[in-house]
Amino acid sequence: VSRQDVLKALNEVQRQPQVGETIHDVISRGLNAEEEGSTVLHTEVTPQMTNQLGTLSHGVLTTLVTEASARMLIQEKKSNMAVESLNVYFIEPVQMDSHLIIKPQLLDAGRLYAKINVDVFNGKKLVAKGLLMAQLLDR
Repeated sequence: VSRQDVLKALNEVQRQPQVGETIHDVISRGLNAEEEGSTVLHTEVTPQMTNQLGTLSHGVLTTLVTEASARMLIQEKKSNMAVESLNVYFIEPVQMDSHLIIKPQLLDAGRLYAKINVDVFNGKKLVAKGLLMAQLLDR
C-alpha cells in the first residue's frame, strides 16, 4: 500500500455522505457544560454555523436550543425527548466567533411532557429565546 493509495482512500471517504460528519455532530461536539452537573452550556460560533450574511444560521440556533433542552432533560428527568412544538425568538443577529451561553430552564414537567424555556446569551446580552414543548420518552 503506497502513500498515494492512502491519500486517495481518505479523499474518497470524505465524499461518502454516510461517513461524513453532519452539521448536528459539529454543533453537538462544540456544546460544552459550564461545569460538571450544570445545565448551562457554552459554544463558539464557527464558520460552518453561519449563513451567507456571516451570522448564526436559524437552523443552527434551533439545534442549539433543542440539544440544550435534551441534555437538561437527560440530566434532571433521566429521560429522552421528542420535540412536539418549538417557538424560537431571534432577538439579535449573532456574529461568527461569538461566545454563546445557553441556559435551559424546566418550566413544567409531567409524566409524559415537559415545557422548557431556553435563553441564549452572547456575553451578557440576550440574543435569542426558545420555548419548547417536548414529549418525554423512556430511556
